[in-house]
Amino acid sequence: MAASVSASARTVFWRVAPVGALLFLCWLALDGGRPEYRHLIRTESKGLLSVAPEAIDRVVVTLPGAELRFARRGGGWLEEGRNLALEPEASHRLDVAVKIMRTSPPIRELTAAELGAGDAAEFGLNPPRAVISLREGTSERMRLALGKPNPQSMLRYARVNDSSSVYVYSGFIGEEWEAVAGLAPPVKR
Repeated sequence: MAASVSASARTVFWRVAPVGALLFLCWLALDGGRPEYRHLIRTESKGLLSVAPEAIDRVVVTLPGAELRFARRGGGWLEEGRNLALEPEASHRLDVAVKIMRTSPPIRELTAAELGAGDAAEFGLNPPRAVISLREGTSERMRLALGKPNPQSMLRYARVNDSSSVYVYSGFIGEEWEAVAGLAPPVKR
């Protein structure tokens, strides 16, 4: 009796298995490929910083009449010159500001052709409010010149790596750097 049940189960399995395999192949053909596992999908960094944010170990903020120098040490940031560790909140803000440059692309690039003979002062870039240099060792990996906010104060104008283009960034990027540079009070999020 048990042998006939086992033989019957094997018979059912071998009849159902090809149908299941055929349905799986049809699903692959209709779907266009193998299923993607979202937890295995790599994210792309579309920001203008070409290196990993962790590689940035120095940040120099040049303001009219002042210069702030920060260095990454032991998992935090310190103010060079005074060799003074930043408060944890300020250190975190600087970390976030660097990461944003890797992960957040500009909303729009206004090319030199689009700008025409327009004056950079129109965008608050002549002179810029601040120039931020992101460095890896002795190499500068990115230079960001902060311009003024747009008329609605939701976006910021910037110039990257002395390009002739003007980039339009989300306001939160400008706010982070303005807070690091001391141009604006930190925004609570």
